[in-house]
Amino acid sequence: MIGTGAQALFQAEGICRVRPIQEILAYDQERERARRFAEIVSKQLGVSVRVTESSKALVEMSTCW
Repeated sequence: MIGTGAQALFQAEGICRVRPIQEILAYDQERERARRFAEIVSKQLGVSVRVTESSKALVEMSTCW
């Protein structure tokens, strides 16, 4: 998830409803917003969320390609 603003929670929820997601990688320019997103999503959806240092790192860590 690149960008953890207002829509991110709804997008994560939608994807988790149709796919067996075990972990979400998240990045935001505002690291604190990404950290809060990770906390909320992991509690609400029961999915591990890892905050990355950059969008590039997120893409490189992704296993869905």
